[in-house]
Amino acid sequence: MVFENLPWQDVLARYDGPQALFYLDPPYWGGEDDYGKGLFDRDQFAELAERLGRIEGAFVLSINDRPEIRDLFGAFVIEEVRLNYSVSKSGATAARELIIANREVRVGLV
Repeated sequence: MVFENLPWQDVLARYDGPQALFYLDPPYWGGEDDYGKGLFDRDQFAELAERLGRIEGAFVLSINDRPEIRDLFGAFVIEEVRLNYSVSKSGATAARELIIANREVRVGLV
């Protein structure tokens, strides 16, 4: 396992191959500045979808469920999961997220 502190584009370019498995957890749609202003622009979602369509390896991506995300990543396998966000002090909040992959995956939450 390798952990890198590189732009995601560089990680894909450097480590892609038939045996690669990428797990991607970009900022949520609508929260692009959550990890720092300007680190991930909304345009990068389209770039990410395009580049993931060209990799040799496999990928799994988790993201909030938004129509824009479903449109951009519609060429891939999309699995909807329902869960509760429980970080807030006001209690659990029901949510939907998407698990997106370029291969069939089985999703099970405990």
